[in-house]
Amino acid sequence: MNFPWIMISVAVLIILLGIIAVIIAKRKGKHKTDYYSLFVMGAIWVPFGLIISYMEPDTTIGNIFFILGWIYFVIGIANKDKWKKDRRLIQPGSRGFWWIIIMLGLLVLLGLVAFLFYS
Repeated sequence: MNFPWIMISVAVLIILLGIIAVIIAKRKGKHKTDYYSLFVMGAIWVPFGLIISYMEPDTTIGNIFFILGWIYFVIGIANKDKWKKDRRLIQPGSRGFWWIIIMLGLLVLLGLVAFLFYS
């Protein structure tokens, strides 16, 4: 019987990242919506949804990305006056920046180990 190690490791990683996100959100308190990020996310998701819909016409995931992308895009454009001048979410050199770099490095390392282990 093959044990689904990849699914379990991804689930554990999602749970850990969720716990970290909740801790960070509670520490910083209430924050304002970044409408520029919604605009950028919508501008990325609309073509991504079109590409997925074209490549996999039988699935609905492409349509979901396309519709949500348009919603985010429109919300971002409608609130263009609330965009910040300095659009960097995390300043390079800060503690949060290094945490992101370390987490991404660990994810790449985990992916390489999984690739080598299962190939």
